[in-house]
Parts: sequence; structure tokens; C-alpha cells
Amino acid sequence: MSLRLLSVVLAFLLDVLFGDPQWFPHPVRGIGAFIQLLEPPLRRLRNHRLAGVLLLFLVLAATCIPVALLLWLVRGASFAVQLAVNAFLLWTTFATRDLVDHCVPIYRALANGDLEAARRLLARIVSRQTAYLPEGEVARGCVESLAENLVDGSISPLFYALLGGPVAAFAFKAASTLDSMVGYRTERYLHFGWASARFDDVLNYVPARLTYLALPAATLFTGNRAARCLHVMRADGLKNPSPNSGIPEAGVAGALGIALGGPSIYQGVTIEKPRLNESAAPPRPRDIVRAVRLVWTTAVLFLLCGVGAALAGNAALGWVRASRLDRTAANGLSGSHRIAASTRFLRTGAAQ
Repeated sequence: MSLRLLSVVLAFLLDVLFGDPQWFPHPVRGIGAFIQLLEPPLRRLRNHRLAGVLLLFLVLAATCIPVALLLWLVRGASFAVQLAVNAFLLWTTFATRDLVDHCVPIYRALANGDLEAARRLLARIVSRQTAYLPEGEVARGCVESLAENLVDGSISPLFYALLGGPVAAFAFKAASTLDSMVGYRTERYLHFGWASARFDDVLNYVPARLTYLALPAATLFTGNRAARCLHVMRADGLKNPSPNSGIPEAGVAGALGIALGGPSIYQGVTIEKPRLNESAAPPRPRDIVRAVRLVWTTAVLFLLCGVGAALAGNAALGWVRASRLDRTAANGLSGSHRIAASTRFLRTGAAQ
């Protein structure tokens, strides 16, 4: 197995075991601080859309260049050192455990009858108002957050880690952080955050559509209805204004047999979110646990399939190269025979 594949597997295991320790100076926090530092001076430009493009370029460069430089510095080190550095870098881009760690306490609070605590915990991961939500709405907000972030926090980082290693994974993480900070359709960020939002949409496009395969498969392994999962994904997945987040959300709704979407209050304004799997029952607290299990299973299956596809691709590429070498050697050998035959013919003619 190659360095990249081993690094991805090891990084995923680190995420499973340790998640995102609060004491650790996570690179995403540094990216966020850099974005906040750049925003005021860039806003002095009259063209806010151009300023947003510059912000995207500067943040990507400031994120990827140090990662590439660090990998270049250790390129001559032992395999173990390179593996440790690559795995550590990738670990900081994976967030499956972090998604789960924010949702499980909400379930525990609801299970213990502490609705106030559940509301406070939910407010940490959603932007909707949570102060007066009933139990079912708290469960809905939690499941929706988990489902919406499945691609952005789990599938896409794995996809880019497998595709391009730490540099590609960090490029995606920078784009994701930009989108979460400036990619809003508000008056303040409509133009300034346009480039970041569109770039994030592009990067998540393929991983989101790979969930058409991964989520139904995970649904089978968790004892839910794969056919219903796929049906709701196809029927409701593109109702969301986002071209990507609605697909996994619809898949989770179909897999668990629950309805998601509906009215939510944001800064005092009621927003009607697209309704997914509308004919099903509303979520209950236990559906949070089912959603967590589904997310973990989806991530593991995606990792295994990605590693398997990479190994198969490497094997096929090796076979093609070996075949070409064999043909080249055979052609070279036959050419040598022709030259030897011509030489013998010329010598015979000269002797006569």
C-alpha cells in the first residue's frame, strides 16, 4: 500500500480515536483567523466581488504552500517519518468524530429530560433560534445538521485526501472554512463571499453525488431501507438551494424514515426549508443515535471503497505499464533479429 493510502487510513483512525481535541491549536482556527485579518483591508476595494476572489486566492495560497513546503522538507526522511507527517496533517482535515461529538450530548440531554440543556447544545451547531424549540424540533435540528455536514465534514475531506494527499485536503478545508465564514447570501456577503461559496460548491459537487452510492450502501449495513433512501435522494435531494447539502440530507431522511425540513426561525425571521420525505413521521430523539450510526457507517464504507478503488487502479496501471514494457522488449528483440539477418545477407552477398 502506498504512502498516501496508509496516511489516509491512519488519519481516519486518529479521527475516530481522538476527534478534534479542544486544547489542540487546530489549523482551521488559524485559517479562520487569517480570513478575519484579510477581510477589512480587502473590503476597501470598490469591487467587492474582485475582493472576494483575492480573498479566496490568498487564503488558498497561505494554506497550501506551508503544507507543500513541509512535505517537501520531509521527502528525504524515512518512510515512518513521512507517514507520521502525512497522517497528522490529514487528521486535522477530517471531522467525522467532531460532527458526532456535537450531536451525541444533545441526545443524552433529551434522553435525560433536560430540554433546556439540549437547546443550548443545539445552538452551538446551528444558526436557527433554539430557545423555545420543543423536543421534536431539537431532534430535527440535530439530525439536519449532522446530515447537511456529512459531505462537507466527512466525505469530501476523505475524497480529496485520497485524490491528492494533504495539499488537496487542506485546499478543500480552506475553501470550506471560507464558505462557512463569508459564503452567505446576505447583503454584507452576497458579492464579497460569492467566489468562496461557488468554489466550495464546485469542490463538493462530486463527493456529494458519490453519496448516491455510499448512503444507500450504509443504509443496508445499518438495517434501514436502502431503496427508500435512494428514492428520497432522487426525489428531494435537489430541493435545497445548495446544490450539494440537500443530497445527503434527503438520503438520511429516507434511510431513517423521517421527515426533515420545514419552518425554522433565523434572527427572528421564519424561513421555510424544503421538506424532505414529507409523508414520513417527524424525528424523535432516538433518531439522533440512528443518524450518528448511519454517518459513521457511510464514512467507513467510503474510506474502504476509496482505498479499494485506488489499489485496483494502481494494479491496473502497473499491468498496463508491464504490458507496454513487454511489447517494447519484444519489438526490440524482433528488431535485433531483423538487423542480424540483414547483416548476414549483406555478408553473404559480398562473399559471392
